[in-house]
Amino acid sequence: MILSNGNSGTLEERISTLRDGLRDEMRMRLRYHGIQPNMDMEIDIFFRAEQKAKAIFDRMKNHGIKDELKALFSATRKKEAVRIAGTLTMTQRDLVGLILNCADLGLRHHLFTKEFRPPGTEGLQPPVDMIAEGGKELTEAGKRFFKQMGHVFTQRQQIHVHLFENEAQHHFIFFDFADTKDEHWVGGNHVHYSSHLWGIPKEDTFKDFETRGERPTNVHIKFVEVQATEPPQPPPGRPAGG
Repeated sequence: MILSNGNSGTLEERISTLRDGLRDEMRMRLRYHGIQPNMDMEIDIFFRAEQKAKAIFDRMKNHGIKDELKALFSATRKKEAVRIAGTLTMTQRDLVGLILNCADLGLRHHLFTKEFRPPGTEGLQPPVDMIAEGGKELTEAGKRFFKQMGHVFTQRQQIHVHLFENEAQHHFIFFDFADTKDEHWVGGNHVHYSSHLWGIPKEDTFKDFETRGERPTNVHIKFVEVQATEPPQPPPGRPAGG
């Protein structure tokens, strides 16, 4: 797993944490639509994420922590936590507010990500002879490469794990793109939650994220993505109106 900066440090470190999460989200959205970000897109993603992170930080810092999330993190029994989670609806704004203000609960935040690709595609590289003579058609090797890349885009999985912890407790909120976009759960879009109340050491919980399809014991929290108020932006690397 890749550990990003926690938000318990300076303002710059907190914005950096939020920016990294936004960059991952932008990349995931592009890949979900079959677009592999190139260098120009990555630069565009970086600056857009930086600007958005600063704007969100200013807005979300004042949003605070949702009362129901405070109650969830204050639960002293697993049964109580399961009950609260079952009635809770979380928005993206609620999650960001929790990340930016978790120090108010005496907690530190860390973001972990893990990406799974289909077997045999981890080191996939374009062939040298991808373009046929004349530069207008793909070779058979080039066609195979794009077919494999299409398989990667549709089958890859990237899980995001938000850890909130101190010496006495830990809380995990985690999800992949399908959790928050595809209604494969009867309750609709959702995130997953587990904590120290499950009686499972933090280190053992992390092990369950190392294998594709494996999840630690958890409960679902309904997730609703509130639409942003700013005008819609074109995908990174594409001109407006294009």
